[in-house]
Amino acid sequence: MSIKYAIQSFGCRVNLTEADSYRALLNEAGYQEVAFGEPADVVIVHTCTVTNMADAKSRQAMHKARRDNPQATLVVSGCYVQVSDQDIADEEKPDILIGTKKRHELLRLLQDAQTGPDDQQIDIVGDILREREYEELPTSHTGRTRAFIKIQEGCQQFCTYCIIPFARGPVRSRDPQDVLAAVEHLVREDVKEIIFTGIHTGAYGQDLEGYDLGRLLEDVIPSGIERIRLGSLDPKEFTPSLRSVLLEGAPLLNHFHISLQSGDDDVLLRMKRGYTADEYRSLILAVKGKVANVSVTTDVMVGFPGETDEQHLNSLAFVEEMGFADIHVFKYSPRKNTKAAAYPDQIDDAVKDKRMQQMLLLKKRLKRNFCEVQVGRRTQVLVEKVFEQDGQKICAGYSENYQWTRCLDVTGEKLKTVEKNSIIDVEVTACDQDGLVARLVERS
Repeated sequence: MSIKYAIQSFGCRVNLTEADSYRALLNEAGYQEVAFGEPADVVIVHTCTVTNMADAKSRQAMHKARRDNPQATLVVSGCYVQVSDQDIADEEKPDILIGTKKRHELLRLLQDAQTGPDDQQIDIVGDILREREYEELPTSHTGRTRAFIKIQEGCQQFCTYCIIPFARGPVRSRDPQDVLAAVEHLVREDVKEIIFTGIHTGAYGQDLEGYDLGRLLEDVIPSGIERIRLGSLDPKEFTPSLRSVLLEGAPLLNHFHISLQSGDDDVLLRMKRGYTADEYRSLILAVKGKVANVSVTTDVMVGFPGETDEQHLNSLAFVEEMGFADIHVFKYSPRKNTKAAAYPDQIDDAVKDKRMQQMLLLKKRLKRNFCEVQVGRRTQVLVEKVFEQDGQKICAGYSENYQWTRCLDVTGEKLKTVEKNSIIDVEVTACDQDGLVARLVERS
């Protein structure tokens, strides 16, 4: 009888990729995955700690795991465990604590837990700030049409609000040959799109001699992969070599997530972001001037310590000027060991909430504006879902510029031969609350 396991992962794309790596390790060993909350022998909670809310969600998942499967081996890993392992060990009493290194030892740790005493607690969380080697983990896409490939670990920027350098350690880049091997494997598996991701994706190569993200992309393009996306980038990471390859087009897709955080220079300075609003503006104008129908998405924080009403209005105005296709908006959350947590003039929650709502309203309007501009334009969609609704066959997936798009056909004739994992040419005919609506067109 197979050993059953369940995984719950929180936070960023890197965490989702690492959860897939756990799946690959366990599936290879003959384990069987079940949904989180169902009866299982092993339950893994892969945690996030970017905000207080992320901590709370991770703890709630640990509680649920213990409540639903009291006899299961409870494994907790990830960023929250890395920075708070002792508190978690004492309060949540998991069987295994891993943190953000030695994750490849999961199977051995499970074996140790099975053969050890019942009251044994295994904690292998160590000093991540001294880590210098990239930890190779298996790449798995678990049947999806798009696959995430982790290429980088760690961050040494130490923005004043961010706990991630303490949770992930310094920059460590995956060996270029290992990245290329992973891409070639996915091409053989008929994966059409890859997304390069990392804790600080644009920092790839900082620890390698004479090699950076631009060079990596140049080496990957000949692999035959049809579509390439990148994870979040910082403005100052657009080096000449990266710009030259990013702005050349296919197979690089016309969507970039370029983190902003604030549109006010004083706030950016106190955040230690390393760029000004004007420098950010120049980059976005250059990207939009070179890449046809590009979508630029971003992150914006509200309620940073000392942020005045005027500075918040500056940020709103700047965000509107940039015309982002989408925005991840979040409230500042004090994190231990960060400089901003000790700053005076912490913002009241009520003020944060008000500013959050204002930014979310702007996000909604900008997203709608971008979608409306897409009407009448042609794009290619990687089909991820094929289903029927109200008598119509619908093929849905992401466009080149990362818009969820539903291609409709009343008769079903034109879409009859379209299957999941197909790349189809469409013309956008409308937009609604679910994204873009399109019709199939002949490939020119």
